[in-house]
Amino acid sequence: MGMILIDGRTIGPHLSGIGRYTLNLLAGLDAAHAQSPLQGGRVRVWMQPQVLQSPAVPDAIKRSGALDLIEYPDAPQRFSSMARGHRELRRLGVELVHCPDVFVPWRTSCRRVVTVHDVIPLVCRGQLKKSRKQKFRIVWRAWMKRQARRAIRSGGGIITVSEYSKQDIHRHLNVPLNHLHVIYNTPAPHVDPDGSNHDPEALARLGIHGPFILNVGRRDPYKNVDGLVRAFAAVRNRFADVPRGLQLVIVGQPDPRYPEAEREADRLGLGDAVVFADYVDDAVLGQLYGQATLLAMPSLYEGFGLPAVEAMRAGTPVVAGSVASLPEVVGDAALLFDAHRPDALAEAIHKVLVDHELQKILSERGLARADSFTLEGFGRAHLGLYERLLGKPDASA
Repeated sequence: MGMILIDGRTIGPHLSGIGRYTLNLLAGLDAAHAQSPLQGGRVRVWMQPQVLQSPAVPDAIKRSGALDLIEYPDAPQRFSSMARGHRELRRLGVELVHCPDVFVPWRTSCRRVVTVHDVIPLVCRGQLKKSRKQKFRIVWRAWMKRQARRAIRSGGGIITVSEYSKQDIHRHLNVPLNHLHVIYNTPAPHVDPDGSNHDPEALARLGIHGPFILNVGRRDPYKNVDGLVRAFAAVRNRFADVPRGLQLVIVGQPDPRYPEAEREADRLGLGDAVVFADYVDDAVLGQLYGQATLLAMPSLYEGFGLPAVEAMRAGTPVVAGSVASLPEVVGDAALLFDAHRPDALAEAIHKVLVDHELQKILSERGLARADSFTLEGFGRAHLGLYERLLGKPDASA
């Protein structure tokens, strides 16, 4: 197999969704290598120097026999990086470069693989009015189409994370289906619900002092977090049989553009019944998954829905909207509801809270379903695609 390079500069001190995907990819390649050593040498990885030296990159990845981590200072989205990156790729003798985001070095002669996680700016237009991608969606769409064409012409291809996203990308970006490759995401190995490094006081410091419903993710309107706050208030007000002291814990970096969830919690007088935990480290996130009564995913759109899989791996019941990729990802292992009906979310949450037999069923099904998304399988799927693309007779194939 020829030399492969992964652009790991999406990994930062506070992991975004794409940064998490990239870190999981590196961990998956390491896991695959541990079972069967990679053929053709180690995969090279560009990393930002300050991140490479930080705890954001686990020691297991730094020591991996599958990976050669290389400092590369420019951020991937800088035009200077895209303009100069091809020189470094040529100097290293790279034959295939995988960019987990859509910022690909220009003029490179090697095969390009790009991961397109979703086309949310094109399908959630009414819910992203404050997003730069939404404001410039025509430019964004043209950019995405251009990057896809370049990847295909180079003899590479497009990875996406669900069959649903594959069809959306085909429909909105006109990418031929035979150049779209689905590789499901995997839970982060560092988010461990049973980890030995758990801090028994961590949840108390966050303000959690009873049973809780968990939500993990961004605050964008299509995530429907304000709808979850209203549903939580309805559950507390309408049903007398819910656990006493029930709380709602919302984990995710706050976004000043989207304060609706916080405003709803204030308007409804929920006080400390709603905990906005903001960003937490992986050890605490693992504890939250492991100790939550249920995970609620009220999203109106998801390209994949990784928190659902992370919760299922912890044996935590999942309540999810029957929209976009979520039914595909959770299968029969979650209680689905109509995400466009506000009362349906409250009813679904109440049903899981009070039906202990249903909790047991969802927990068992979730654990079995999570076994479909293994770290080693994630790494092997990427390696298999790289090998197939490198096996093409020439870069224009």
